[in-house]
Amino acid sequence: MNNLRANKVASFGGYGFQHITTTSAYTPATGYSFVCIHMLTEGAITTAGNPTGNLTAITLPANFPLYGMFDSITTATTAATAIAYLGKK
Repeated sequence: MNNLRANKVASFGGYGFQHITTTSAYTPATGYSFVCIHMLTEGAITTAGNPTGNLTAITLPANFPLYGMFDSITTATTAATAIAYLGKK
């Protein structure tokens, strides 16, 4: 698979996603990271990422996509829901 195609697969959920609905920490399977967090509702999230870095209790609006490489995602409340797309590390 060439780099352009691999990039498209990773960017558009070709490796799957997790539906974030609780305040538990969500982590991807070994060898993967979250490459996009698409907020379904407004809410605060905390992330840990390498090399992207960490965000702590940042409030994002509904329908906002946040791109990066995240190792975990935690929402502040169950009202904050998102879809987290997986990509290979």
